[in-house]
Amino acid sequence: MDTPKILAVAGSLQSVSSNKSLVELAARLAPHGTEWTLSSLLGALPLYNADLDGDAAPPVVVAWRAELDQADAVVFASPEYGHGMPGAVKNALDWIVGSGNFNAKPVAATCAAAGPGRGERGLAMLVQTLRAIDAVIVWDAPLIVPKKSIQPDGVIVDPNVESALGELTKAVVDGVMSRRMLAEP
Repeated sequence: MDTPKILAVAGSLQSVSSNKSLVELAARLAPHGTEWTLSSLLGALPLYNADLDGDAAPPVVVAWRAELDQADAVVFASPEYGHGMPGAVKNALDWIVGSGNFNAKPVAATCAAAGPGRGERGLAMLVQTLRAIDAVIVWDAPLIVPKKSIQPDGVIVDPNVESALGELTKAVVDGVMSRRMLAEP
């Protein structure tokens, strides 16, 4: 059976962010035999314009869609900005609305939150949008990542976060395997 390919998407464009650290740690904690790629295209995507979409889509949009097509599953870790998802994440998803790249694809969505109740609105908006484009949500819970548990280099040193990320990666791989079983003749 092919190695499950997971695309990780950090919703923050900062070079060091707790959400980027989450997806990087998830990749390190993933079950043996999975291949993880961290997308770097979010900040390069132009603002969505239906006039630019279609056969002549900008090359970076074509590359974004190709990353999604090559992935068996996608993991988002995205902060909450103004009680919603960041504009860069919404824009990236807008480029996918009509393309079908998420159709029945297992997706995990989380956010690094500083405390209870934080990040939930942005995560809910992200999940709602993912469902609208036919993603299969296998995980949609924020992970509480207190500031003191993040080192200056972005490394998360909280065993509770590691445990939760282990559960997240298992849910993603289980989602991939379920999808593959459904696709078998």
